Amino acid sequence: MLTAVFLFVLGSIGLLFLEEYLHNRPSISNLGTWLSEHLYLPMLRAGLVLIFVAAAYPALFGLQDAPAIDSLLSAGRYRLDWWVNGVLLVSLALPTIPGLGRIPGIVLTIQGMVASAMLFGWVAQDMGLHQYWLFPGWSLLGKILLITGAAGLLSWMAAYYLQVARKRLVAESLRLLAQMPALIIFGSALGRQLDGL
Repeated sequence: MLTAVFLFVLGSIGLLFLEEYLHNRPSISNLGTWLSEHLYLPMLRAGLVLIFVAAAYPALFGLQDAPAIDSLLSAGRYRLDWWVNGVLLVSLALPTIPGLGRIPGIVLTIQGMVASAMLFGWVAQDMGLHQYWLFPGWSLLGKILLITGAAGLLSWMAAYYLQVARKRLVAESLRLLAQMPALIIFGSALGRQLDGL
């Protein structure tokens, strides 16, 4: 799990530097800026989420012994395509919902939940669990949203109070790191359905 968090944070920091570079580069055309904001960067974020979920598996679901992820993704037709496209679709569709984009980190959290839920569905089928849920319930969803909101608030406070260069990068890195508990809580809740198998 620590390896997954390390890879995610390292990749996210690299992505933040790339975003900052693109924002401060006046030579990019309006079309290039739009494509970066609405296509290229969301694709990279989706890739980071998939890397985190893949690296955290099977510990993300609280499992010690589970089918290898490569065998899961190759077992069904176009599973890898569905997995990648599902997470990418979330990153492209959610920002268009009015007001949702104002909650820092919500898109990232939902992307991680979608990636985890899809992977868990395949694990459950492979392990013989035919009836399972992918929606965490309103209580757990409320906790996840609370953690996501608190992470956004803490990152804003860090950006406001820290007296360091590149405040935004530091604050965004802290926010990204703080998203991990929400995804771990969701993955653990999914994995509890496999207890006793």
